[in-house]
Amino acid sequence: MPHSPSTDDDLLLGDRSLLDAFRRGDAQALTKIYYHHVDDVARLVRRGFVLDAQGGARVFGAPNADVERELVQETFLRAFSPAGRRAFDGLRPYRPYLLRIAKNLLIDRHRRRRPEVSLENWPEGAALDAAPLGPELEQSMDDRKLFEVTKVYLQALPAEEREIVRLRFEEGLSQDVVSAQLGVTRRRVRSVEESVQRGLERHLSSQGLYP
Repeated sequence: MPHSPSTDDDLLLGDRSLLDAFRRGDAQALTKIYYHHVDDVARLVRRGFVLDAQGGARVFGAPNADVERELVQETFLRAFSPAGRRAFDGLRPYRPYLLRIAKNLLIDRHRRRRPEVSLENWPEGAALDAAPLGPELEQSMDDRKLFEVTKVYLQALPAEEREIVRLRFEEGLSQDVVSAQLGVTRRRVRSVEESVQRGLERHLSSQGLYP
């Protein structure tokens, strides 16, 4: 079971022998560090992040669980590679170093491909009337239109469906938690997700924004 990260994130700073073992690529040391930080890396990869705390561009998280696993795995593969271990100076907490690698992977993924049409791409914690993404990622006019058309579609949903979408994809709650909170069945939550997804695809297709 993954180890919950400490509040100070100084796992390597507080243990010289562990730092030395990490630099050697010792399997036990790498395993300990992996379990200490994997939850934080997975959370960032799943939710995405804002490039500029002052309201800059939002970088979307992984669109599904498979992509999330791939990005988490790639983060640790890069961090634990010989070059990645050498690049860590050991003078600062390791968590920011890891998360920087994960952020770079998300940015690279965004630049390589157009955002997928999926509710999973809805920005974590963003209101349905959120502003379009900023210019840092050089979003095309089509991408901005995609965001705006999706926003309008979601705002027009019936209240229950809109609340399910909000709780699932803004708050990041599980289907079980949402069903308990709203007093509906888990099957109902899943059905709404699938229905809204299909409706969104049809709506975007009618606007020429989806194949």
